[in-house]
Amino acid sequence: MELRRFFRHSRQEVQKPNDSSLTAQIASTVSGFVRIRGLDSLLKSETAIVMRQGYEISITQDVDQLENRESIIAVVYLKDIESYSDFKKVHSDDYSRSDALAHMATIHLADQTANRLLEQFGLVGRNDGDPGQKRPRHP
Repeated sequence: MELRRFFRHSRQEVQKPNDSSLTAQIASTVSGFVRIRGLDSLLKSETAIVMRQGYEISITQDVDQLENRESIIAVVYLKDIESYSDFKKVHSDDYSRSDALAHMATIHLADQTANRLLEQFGLVGRNDGDPGQKRPRHP
């Protein structure tokens, strides 16, 4: 009886992320990437955020060489995000890199990236994960 309940639970559909959780996941991934590989590596023109099935987020610098391409549901190049130049400017300044402005720039970049990823996936409305509800675009 217990095994049947386990397998039934494992087949349930993955819940769609809400607004803040996807943005937080992207911001955390960006921050981790910068800490490990450095800001210069993140700011390369070929750097892209990849969203896979299950809303897994990763950063790559070679989209063509990604494995398991069938699981990729959206790709956004950071250089194509509206707030990228502001993010780059704030994080390139040694004085503001560690303050609240840098954190805000990262969150803003993450939010716009989340919008773009979900637009590509066809979920322009992220309200409670309901694709029928339209979400306003952030400037």
